[in-house]
Amino acid sequence: MKLAKLALLVALATAASACTARSAYIQPRTVQNRYLITMGDTSRPYESLGYLQLTRKGADLFGFISIVDADLQKLFGDELVKELGKRGADGIINVRFEERQWTTAERVLFALPPMFLFPLPTRVELSGELIRWVDTGPPQPPPGAAPGPVSTPAASPVSQR
Repeated sequence: MKLAKLALLVALATAASACTARSAYIQPRTVQNRYLITMGDTSRPYESLGYLQLTRKGADLFGFISIVDADLQKLFGDELVKELGKRGADGIINVRFEERQWTTAERVLFALPPMFLFPLPTRVELSGELIRWVDTGPPQPPPGAAPGPVSTPAASPVSQR
């Protein structure tokens, strides 16, 4: 009986520690329409405004109660948008981000005595290149293209006396 309980406890601990946390954040439509935020590059001409790195640190009590938020929503939704506006950027490219996520087993461990006395640290970090669009003026025809129609000035009407 004792061995069965121990086997069940080991199986539950293994299952709980194998869980993977996953976060997602989708920018609001207003932010999507105003800024380019991408993990890649862009083909549109731009001027680099420099490198940006944002870090947000937080803590969870009892493994689950957040006392200082450090998540993707706070970093992307609040801090990144403020930074883009403050620096006059039109977007950020080559974005890389990392969020420290704890497994369920680790969170449960920090909810039990005596570990519940210690806050569980959280952290999210973002980096990328700030850009501003370059005004290229009106579109130019490709090299070697046939010229467009030529307009000739209209003859002035001859007044009759």
